[in-house]
Amino acid sequence: MNADFFSPSLRRLSLSMALLFSASFAGAHEQHTHTHGQLTMDVAIDAGTIAIAVESPLDNLLGFEHAPRTAEEKKKVEEARAALKAADALWLPDPAARCTLQTVELHSDILAPAAPSDKGKKAAHRHAHDHDDAHDHGAQDGHADLDASIVFACEKPELAKFIDVKLFERFPNIRTVHAQIASPSGQFKRVLDPKSTRLRWGR
Repeated sequence: MNADFFSPSLRRLSLSMALLFSASFAGAHEQHTHTHGQLTMDVAIDAGTIAIAVESPLDNLLGFEHAPRTAEEKKKVEEARAALKAADALWLPDPAARCTLQTVELHSDILAPAAPSDKGKKAAHRHAHDHDDAHDHGAQDGHADLDASIVFACEKPELAKFIDVKLFERFPNIRTVHAQIASPSGQFKRVLDPKSTRLRWGR
């Protein structure tokens, strides 16, 4: 996942988010591949925040990756967008951390098109260019992804030991979630599936 994807507010989560792109993750944190059924997730626990960066093929969320053509497909897009915007129903941080959802940013030509301003067009073009280079899935092969950033404001983020991930229930096409976590207690990699939906960190 290209670091330029993250918004300025998310980049300001300096220490923990930086760990996700540090040399110690260099081997593991390669560009994510476009694999149907698989979603990748990076989690950073920092002073006052839990930040989550998500990347997923749109097929996981919609069952298709083209612009919606029918009323049913348009409805699926709207429902998926609404579900992702209500991120605190899909990612539930440990109650001990006392978190509330702060921001949700969605980046997708289909699920969340960029605003038609010159600045937005340039940003969308740059993101699309980076996206095609990273994933080798331009317009010719019809693949499309969602990138999302979710930030929780937390009173006690250092007390968090897990996040309950409800993605499998809402989006049954997701079969595995590959997660990397940067936390005050260290860096970890985890894999979730429909039978194991609690993302834990620590030893």
